[in-house]
Amino acid sequence: MSGIDFYKALLQEVMVIFTTAYSEYAVEGFNLNALSTIYSSLLLSIGLYRLLKRPKEYYYFLHPSEAATPQYLFIKADYSIYKIALSTILFIEGLDDYLKVHLEGSKLIVARMTMKVMIDKLPAEDFIRVHRSFIVPFKRIEAVRNKMIILQEEEIPDRYKL
Repeated sequence: MSGIDFYKALLQEVMVIFTTAYSEYAVEGFNLNALSTIYSSLLLSIGLYRLLKRPKEYYYFLHPSEAATPQYLFIKADYSIYKIALSTILFIEGLDDYLKVHLEGSKLIVARMTMKVMIDKLPAEDFIRVHRSFIVPFKRIEAVRNKMIILQEEEIPDRYKL
């Protein structure tokens, strides 16, 4: 059974990428709404990473509610690795090469990490660097007044002006 025959026999629609050495199968693969059909002479020029990345992006485009957004952050501090729920972060304060992660319940974690490394770990749609020394979650911002960001009785300077 060929790959195209197998695909036609499936009872449910699935994402598929056909690879073939025959141009007539390449055309048929496109006609079957395959995610991609790769003619084998091109296969060597396409990296495996690119080939595998495309179906994942397409799937999350079709099913945006299932897109994997991180819910936790792992931080190394005090000879331990802490699992921090992103929803518990009040704000993050930078002190040279150290960070103070302020959490709900007055808990504080001090870690040796730069602001750049931290902002790269956090989801961009949920967190913003508002100052060279502060990162805040959007959902915690209560007000912006006189170049200060107010969040849960804390005032954060706003040098970048939201």
